[in-house]
Amino acid sequence: MKKLVIALIGLAVALSLLVVVPALQAAEPNKPKIAHKNGEISVIGTVNVTKDDSGNITAINIKTARLDTFNITINDKAKEMAASFAGKNVRATCIIETKDGARWLTVEKYQEMVAQPAIKPLKPHEPNKPK
Repeated sequence: MKKLVIALIGLAVALSLLVVVPALQAAEPNKPKIAHKNGEISVIGTVNVTKDDSGNITAINIKTARLDTFNITINDKAKEMAASFAGKNVRATCIIETKDGARWLTVEKYQEMVAQPAIKPLKPHEPNKPK
């Protein structure tokens, strides 16, 4: 009887994994976490700017920590962001569109993401209390 119960529990676990694992794999892993209505999203990443020999901007994209790259539609707001924050981390609120299999963002607003200062670790003899 004990072997039958263990076998039934094992079978239940195996069947639940057959349902759960494909559902998790089906979710798009690189989809931005914050999605809003009307195709508006917030993306955090590094602004990369490509310029031609004359110094004109030819391409802008944002590369996220997940190594996902979003192309930016070049407009006045995007040029302003590129001029101020090339190579820096930003949070950009954008309208997302898919064209020819690539994701394109039209920047609505942006702000620089400033790294938080590191917290000094306690020494073993220091008490954990406010000063």
